[in-house]
Amino acid sequence: MARLGGKSYKFGDKNYRDFILMNSKKSKYYEPLSKERERIKNNYRRRHRGDGLDKISSGSLSYYLLWNEPTLKESISDFEKRFKIKIIT
Repeated sequence: MARLGGKSYKFGDKNYRDFILMNSKKSKYYEPLSKERERIKNNYRRRHRGDGLDKISSGSLSYYLLWNEPTLKESISDFEKRFKIKIIT
C-alpha cells in the first residue's frame, strides 16, 4: 500500500510474483533465467500498458514499482522522476 497526498492505494499481492521478487535470490519467486524474467515482465507490461499509467493509481504503482526495474530502489527512483514526487519508505 502507498499513501500519496492523503489518499491510499493498494497494489500488488503477497500471493503473486512480480519483477522485483523474480530478481531477488531471497524470494520464493526467484527466477534464475534473466530471459525468462524479461519475458514475464514484458507480458505483464503489454497487458497493462493501457491502464491509465499517466496518473498515480494502483495500476501505475504496480506497473512502475513492481514491474519496472530489477530492484525496488531503482523502480522508486524512476517513479519519482516520472511523477516528480519524493517517495519516503
